Amino acid sequence: MLQIMHLKNVGPTPEMYLHFGLRLNIITGDNGLGKSFILDVVWWALTGTLDSVRPLPDVNKTPEIVWKSWHSSDENYLRTCSLG
Repeated sequence: MLQIMHLKNVGPTPEMYLHFGLRLNIITGDNGLGKSFILDVVWWALTGTLDSVRPLPDVNKTPEIVWKSWHSSDENYLRTCSLG
């Protein structure tokens, strides 16, 4: 399970910080704000697969996704993926 996720230059906003609870997380919002996008990125982080390519806010900057799992034994352990 994911603990934190930081999205930079990918998705509906230039930068997004997500902090997940240990057991239950509820995502709400109006249409078009990125709820499905968040679920797609969580799926990608957990499985390594993604069904579709999402638009990038700024094509001149390298998109980056950083995440940490609750099951990481090292407190400072972060996984990073640059999509450029």
